[in-house]
Amino acid sequence: MLGLIGLVQNLKPSGGLMPFEIHKSQFWDGADQNAFENAVQNYIRTLHDFNRVVGKPRPTAHPLVERAIRRIQKEGHPDQFFADYVVIDDTPQVSLEEKKSRLISKLRNLENATLHAEYPRGKMRLALHKCNKALLVKEDQRTEAQLEDIALVKRIQDFTEGVQEIAVHLEAEIEDLTEQNIDSWQMPELNHD
Repeated sequence: MLGLIGLVQNLKPSGGLMPFEIHKSQFWDGADQNAFENAVQNYIRTLHDFNRVVGKPRPTAHPLVERAIRRIQKEGHPDQFFADYVVIDDTPQVSLEEKKSRLISKLRNLENATLHAEYPRGKMRLALHKCNKALLVKEDQRTEAQLEDIALVKRIQDFTEGVQEIAVHLEAEIEDLTEQNIDSWQMPELNHD
């Protein structure tokens, strides 16, 4: 994005100085291209106002803002200040494979969170322990509580298999994504009923 370069073409001193190149990665904390543009325009206004003041030190700005402004001097006239910079997008490009890997990781985290929200690890472990003890008792001698312990583990297994079934299909779907559709793909919920 050029900052008003077209407006200053006629005012540039001969020799055609190149505009200042600023990389997005150089912006100060929390700043983006709009914040930088606003800072440049505000500083230009400040410098124009400074032209009307005598005896005060010249205001300063962030070094990147200072370098993004070109000063034009004309004999007998106050200095003119113009934005003269180019923003270069040096944002690292993420490969398709990296995007897929991130989505799969996010999916697996969601899968674990879904499973453990329904059956937290400690309760699942206790249910498995009780079920294993109940399975050691002969079928015709199991108590109602022991039968419920076995049934609970069966429900946990069914729920787990249902969530995993959804997750494996989604993971395969992620593997089929392309550069054209990966950024618009939405992670569905893993609710299994």
